[in-house]
Amino acid sequence: MSDSERARGLEGGSYRLSSSVLLDWIKRWGPLVGILLLTVSLRTLQLDLFYTRDELVFWRQSNEFFVALWQGDLEGTNTGSNYPQVTVFWLQALFNLVKYVVTLASSGQVSLMEAVVNTPRTLANLSERRLVIALATSAQVIGIYLLATKLFGRRTGWLAAFLVALNPWFLAESRVFRAEAFAAGFMILSVLAWLVYLKDRPWPYLVLSGVMAGWAVLTKSSSIFLIPIIGLAFLLDWLLSDFENRWFGFGTTLYRGVMWIGVAVATFWLGWPSMWVNPVPPLQTVLNRGITLTQVKSAWHGDVFFLGQLLPGDPGPLFYPVVIGFGTTLVVWIGVLLALVALWSGRRRRKQEAVSPNTPIVWRRPWPVAAVWVWLLYVVVILVGLTSIISKVGRYSLPALSGLDILAALGFGWLLQRVGENENYPRWAANGVVLTVCVAQLVLVLPTYPYFYSYWNPVLGGGAAAVKAIPVGSGEGLDQAVDFLNQLPDAEQSILICGASRGWCEGKFSGTTWSKDTLGSSKWMQADYVLPYIAWSQRQEYPQGVINYLSRQSPIHQVELGGATYAWLYRVPEVSHFSGTKLEGRGTLYGYDLSGAELQAGGVLTATLYWRNEGQQPGDAFFVRVEDAADYPWATAYAEPRPGFEEAARTRKEIVESEVSLTLPVGMPPGHYFLKMGFVTDGGETLVGRFELPDDGDDVMVRLPDTYPEADEVVVLHRLDLVTDDVTLMGYDLWPGVAKAGEKGWLTLYWRAEQNGPRDYVVGIRLLSLDGDEVTYWLGQPVYSGYPTSEWVEGQVVQDPWELWLPEEVPPGEYELELVLFDGVSGEPEALTPLATWSIISP
Repeated sequence: MSDSERARGLEGGSYRLSSSVLLDWIKRWGPLVGILLLTVSLRTLQLDLFYTRDELVFWRQSNEFFVALWQGDLEGTNTGSNYPQVTVFWLQALFNLVKYVVTLASSGQVSLMEAVVNTPRTLANLSERRLVIALATSAQVIGIYLLATKLFGRRTGWLAAFLVALNPWFLAESRVFRAEAFAAGFMILSVLAWLVYLKDRPWPYLVLSGVMAGWAVLTKSSSIFLIPIIGLAFLLDWLLSDFENRWFGFGTTLYRGVMWIGVAVATFWLGWPSMWVNPVPPLQTVLNRGITLTQVKSAWHGDVFFLGQLLPGDPGPLFYPVVIGFGTTLVVWIGVLLALVALWSGRRRRKQEAVSPNTPIVWRRPWPVAAVWVWLLYVVVILVGLTSIISKVGRYSLPALSGLDILAALGFGWLLQRVGENENYPRWAANGVVLTVCVAQLVLVLPTYPYFYSYWNPVLGGGAAAVKAIPVGSGEGLDQAVDFLNQLPDAEQSILICGASRGWCEGKFSGTTWSKDTLGSSKWMQADYVLPYIAWSQRQEYPQGVINYLSRQSPIHQVELGGATYAWLYRVPEVSHFSGTKLEGRGTLYGYDLSGAELQAGGVLTATLYWRNEGQQPGDAFFVRVEDAADYPWATAYAEPRPGFEEAARTRKEIVESEVSLTLPVGMPPGHYFLKMGFVTDGGETLVGRFELPDDGDDVMVRLPDTYPEADEVVVLHRLDLVTDDVTLMGYDLWPGVAKAGEKGWLTLYWRAEQNGPRDYVVGIRLLSLDGDEVTYWLGQPVYSGYPTSEWVEGQVVQDPWELWLPEEVPPGEYELELVLFDGVSGEPEALTPLATWSIISP
C-alpha cells in the first residue's frame, strides 16, 4: 500500500469515526435539545398579548412577598394567597433582584424596593414575569424527559415530555403569571421520581419525590392530593411486592412512606420563610382558604355555567370529565386507550409467564404495566379530589390532564415495544410511530398558537360545542378586539366598556375604559363601544336587555378562536342628550336625539328616544311635550317604538328605541320653550311622572314662520268671529271642561293680525254667574302680557294661553266666561263676546 493510499484510508477512517461520534451525540442528546427548543419557543414568544384572571392580584402578592423578604419580615411572606404560590414568589423575587442588578442598579436613581413596588402593571412588564414561569415550566418538562427516559426508555421518555409540553392547556398556563402549570409540573415530577424509586429502589429518588411534593404544595394547596396518591401507591407496593415476611415488609413500606412525608414537610417548611417564625398563620392560609373554603364557596362567586345552563355553586361530578374531554387531544386519548390495552396484555403475559428475561418485574407485572396502574391511580385520585370540592374551574384539572399525557406516552411506549419485538416490522417502524404521534399532536395544537386555551377537542364538536357546555375564555381574544379598536381614527377619544375585568382592556386600549358594571346603569349609553366577552356572557353577567339591544345590530368586529366566538365589539348609538332618570314601574330614560333645538312655529320637532321598560302598563303612554315657563302644553305627542322594538316596548327590562314627532302650532309666539318627557296613563288624563332632562337638552327656541295660513285653515275647537279693524279673534279652547275651585284651567285664544303692528290691546276675561254677576276676572295683554299685539305682523296667527286660577271660595255651579277687548291706550272697550259655559266643582 502506498503512502497516499494509506493517508486516504486514515482520512476515511477519521471521517467515519467523526460521523459515528456525531451520530452518537445526536442519539444521546438530540431528543433533549429538541424538546428544550420546542418547549422554550412555544412558551416564551408573544407573552404580551392579553391579561388573564388573577394575574394582577398575584402581581401585588408577589411584590408583598418580596418586600417582606427584603425587609426581613419573614412573617410577612404569608401574603394571604390561598394558592399559596410561594415557589412562584421565590422565582419572581430572584427575577426582581437580577433585573435590578443588571438594568437599574448602575443608574443609582431608584432603590430596589422602589423599582419593584412602582413597576407599572403593563403587559410589557407582565410579560417579564410570565417569562419566569415559562422558563421554569420548560425546566420541568426537561426534568420529565430525564425521569421518564430513565423509567421507560428514550422514545417513551421523549413522548412523555412531548405530550406534556404540547398539552394545549399546560402550554397556556405556562405562559401566564399563575401557578397551575407550575404546580402540575411538580406533581408530575414527584410521581415520576417515586416510580424511579419503585423500579430500582434508589433512595435519592424517594427524597427527590418528596422534595417535588413539598414544592408542589408550596405552589398550590390542591397539590396535597399527592399525599393520598403516594400513600396508596405505597400501600400497593406493600400488597403486591414479594416480601418474605409480610409484616416486615409493611414496616419497611411504612418507614419509606414516613420518610417521603418527612422530606415533603421539611421542604414545605424550609421553602416558606413565614413558617420559620410562626407556622400557624401560613398553615391556616393553606388549610382554611386553600382547602376548607373551596368546600363551601365557588371560585365563580355565584352560579357556574355547565352544559348550557347556570348551576348554583357546584356543577356536579360530570364537570371535570367533560372539561377534560374538551381539553384533551385525540392523540392523547388514543395513547390512553393503548395504555389500557397494555394492562390487559400485561395480565395475559403474566398468566402465560412469557415475560422476557430482560423485562423488569414490579408487583409481578411486566414493566411499565405497573407504572400504568400508578398513573391511573394518579388521575382518578385527582379527579375524585377535585370533584369533592365546590370550587370548580377548568384549569384546576391541569394535573389530571398532564397525568393523561403520561398515560398516553406509556400506551404508545407499549406499542413501540410490540413493534420492536415483531420481526415483521422494519427497524425504522418504531421511529415512525414516534414521529406520527408528534406530528399529529403538533397539527392539532399549533394552530391555536398563541391562544392555546382555545383548543377544543374537535371530536366533541370543537369550540362551537365547548361554549355550550363548559366555561370558556381566559382573556384570549380580547387583545384582538382591542387592537382592532385601537386602529380606528377616534380610538383615543373613545370610551370602551370592557366586558371582562376592566384591567384586561385598560392595559391595551388607547382610549378610556369603563367597567362592565356600567352596563347595569343608564350610563353605558354614554360610551362609544361595548366589548362583551364569552366568559361573562356564559354566566349571564350582562343585563340581558343590553345584550338583546346590542344584538339587534351586527358587531363591527368579532373574534373567532377555535371555532367559537370569544368577543364581540359593538358601537353604541351616538346619543345627543343623556338623562338616566328612572320612573319606578314605568321606564328609565337613557337619552334622546332631537332634530333641532331651534324651529319655526308650525314646524315639526322629531326625537328618537332610548329608554328601558321598567314595567310599563298597557294604558301607559310615553309623552314628549313642548311647554312654556307656565307649563302650558304647546305641543304633545306620544312615542311609538321603532320597527322591531314593538315587543321590547311590552317587555320589562328591555331597551327600546322610540320615535316621536311634535308639530308646533303655527301660532306659537317666538321665544324660549322647554322640552318635557314622561309617562301618562288613563288616556293621557293622569300624569305618572316626568323625567329629568339635561340642562343642555331641554331648550327649544321658536321663531316666526315665513308664511301663515288663512284664518279658515287654522284648527280651532270653538270658532268665533270677533273682528276689529286690525285683529280677529278666531276662536278659543277651554280645558278642563270641569274645574275645581282653587285650581286652574287653561283658556287658549286664537288671534290673527289683519295688519302690521296693530294697536295695543288689553284682554279682559270675566267669570260670570248665570245671573250675570262677576265672580272673578283676569286682565292682561296676550301671551302672559309678554307679546303685545303691536308687535304682530299682518297675517300672523297668535296662540294666546290664559292661565285661569279659580279662587277657592267660588261656589260650585255653572258659570259663563266672557271676553272684553280694551284699547290699550284709552282703556275703552272695543269688543265683547261670550265664550264657554264652565262648570266649577268643590275642591
